[in-house]
Amino acid sequence: MVSNDATADAIDITVPIHTKVTANQDFLHSLVSDQSLPPDDDDHHSFLKPKSLNPQSKSYSAFDGLVRFCIDGSAANRGPKQLATLRRHFESILLSLSWAMYKRQWVLVALDGHAYSKDVWLKSYGFTHTYPRALLSI
Repeated sequence: MVSNDATADAIDITVPIHTKVTANQDFLHSLVSDQSLPPDDDDHHSFLKPKSLNPQSKSYSAFDGLVRFCIDGSAANRGPKQLATLRRHFESILLSLSWAMYKRQWVLVALDGHAYSKDVWLKSYGFTHTYPRALLSI
């Protein structure tokens, strides 16, 4: 297991804070791949939040292709506005999961409709329970 200090030092040396370096993905993966699962407690939980990838990012076209592939395959009877909302939810879930992997956390996604009607944060983010449930069925 890699110590937190060693990890911080390695990341400080290899990843400038002002830039995102795609070349370090393999290095970061090697740091987390040998780790055990994080504990399932409040200190290791993160909640679903809106996230998006900057279109100027080098990884954007690959990410966009993955999202399009998954969303197009589940278009069914959805109109353009519904597909845009589904896409926004999907991007947030994928990016939250990616972020959580490196932070060694669990992403909590409410599947109960009451959570979305009562939680002030979920309301402010514009999330609804319909789309996460639909994404889990893909």
